[in-house]
Amino acid sequence: MDPYEEIEPHLDEDAPGFVE
Repeated sequence: MDPYEEIEPHLDEDAPGFVE
């Protein structure tokens, strides 16, 4: 999984912040 899931809440793929 992407490291964003550990710091950011589980967002949709279309949601901002999920993009690397």
